[in-house]
Amino acid sequence: MREIRYLKYSFLFLSLLFALPLFSAERTWLEASPLITIYEDTETPPQSLWLRFMGPAGEVSLSPDAKENAFAFRPLWSMEQRPGLHAQDFIWPLGVWRDAWYVKFCWFVLFYHAEDKGSDGWRTHLIPIWFSGSKPEQGFYWGLFPVYGNLYDFIGYDYVNFIVFPCYWYAEKNGTKGEGYLWPIVNWDNGPRSDKMRVFPFYAYNHLFGEFYTESYLWPIFHRSRSENPDIPGKGWLFWPLLGHTEWKDTSAWSFVWPFFQVSHRGDDGFGLNCPWPIFQYAKNMSKNGNYKLMILPFWGQTETQDNSSRYVLWPLGTWTQDRGGDKTTEWLWALPLYWTKSVCDKEGKRTELYRRFWPFASYYEDPKETDLRVLDIWPQRNMPAIERNWSPLWILFRYRETGDSAMWDLFWGLVRHTASPKEGEMYSWAGFYKVAYQLPAPLENAEAPVESPASYPVTTRDFAGGFLRLSTMNDGELRWRICWCLEF
Repeated sequence: MREIRYLKYSFLFLSLLFALPLFSAERTWLEASPLITIYEDTETPPQSLWLRFMGPAGEVSLSPDAKENAFAFRPLWSMEQRPGLHAQDFIWPLGVWRDAWYVKFCWFVLFYHAEDKGSDGWRTHLIPIWFSGSKPEQGFYWGLFPVYGNLYDFIGYDYVNFIVFPCYWYAEKNGTKGEGYLWPIVNWDNGPRSDKMRVFPFYAYNHLFGEFYTESYLWPIFHRSRSENPDIPGKGWLFWPLLGHTEWKDTSAWSFVWPFFQVSHRGDDGFGLNCPWPIFQYAKNMSKNGNYKLMILPFWGQTETQDNSSRYVLWPLGTWTQDRGGDKTTEWLWALPLYWTKSVCDKEGKRTELYRRFWPFASYYEDPKETDLRVLDIWPQRNMPAIERNWSPLWILFRYRETGDSAMWDLFWGLVRHTASPKEGEMYSWAGFYKVAYQLPAPLENAEAPVESPASYPVTTRDFAGGFLRLSTMNDGELRWRICWCLEF
């Protein structure tokens, strides 16, 4: 009994000891990283309160107006709230729940359910076996694949009906109706802009009204086509794999053992040669804006158009591209799989964006508003929201961020941390055991309302053991001590 009472009192004492820093901590910080960290982001509006616990696993972010909040216990669960979106993930990508302004949906592994806002429509699927839903005009619909299905808004089609697929298939999309038997062997489509038919492999045609008409016999052996566009007259045929010929407006081409060998001409000075494709490719002035291409794969390649330039070395490992379209110039450089970079400049040549990736070790991003350096950065795509919420904090060992006049870096999920800003001064923290803050501004500079600045205020503070002991250097040079978070002398 005495041992139980002793354990109870010990637990209460330790709880109080741990809670004291929380109750008497500064407005911005509670440091016990990587166990727990609480701080306020005073530099990036809206000013948010952040709580991080258990290293990178736990995170809470609260905005003052409660319109933009985030919660996470990685990788099991995360939630994000902002105007127009409420998102939750469960071991992403296995489980997802979204509530957006136009739709609400969720999925878990192969189960999917969605509800359309503004109508009574909904969809429930157990992929790839069961599909069902309801629309206000059509009512309830369902499908049991591959036995029978009578479905709306399905795999890109407006309406789909199938019976013992692929024995029978019917679909509608944008006014075009299609029907197939033993799909894809027998199939035809008819709509306001096109007409298609296929009896594979014996015969097929594709007619895009006013544009072109193509036919094939004993596919892939013989094909022929003709243009119906008066601005681009032409025709062509291919007896595969031996010989083919096309004539389109001012361009003509002969192919031998297509697609490996082809000779093309355009006007008086346009010429192209594949010999054999894709190893050797050459083209010059084969478009109305003029172009140039020389490819000797995989060793070297070069392409030039009016708005784009590209170079290749040991393709696809080494690639450089430049896009000069619009009011900016974008350059990409890849040295796969370890390095790639993106640079954007305005029309005056001033760089407005820079991104470098040393995969999977580090990434660096810079624009006029922010700088972001990460070590490790495993996911190859930058700033994918679901990855940022659920996974990337788990593997980022070091991060440096700079926004405006403020900067911070974080090592081993807050084990070592540094922040600097005009409003808060500079701060170093080592796992909550030691924290030093210096160049602290006068209280008047941080006050939300004008107040009289005190004659004496700290310009440097040193905290030991989570603030159990503090040494403060005042602006007049005086040294002050504080013990047990509250006893000052």
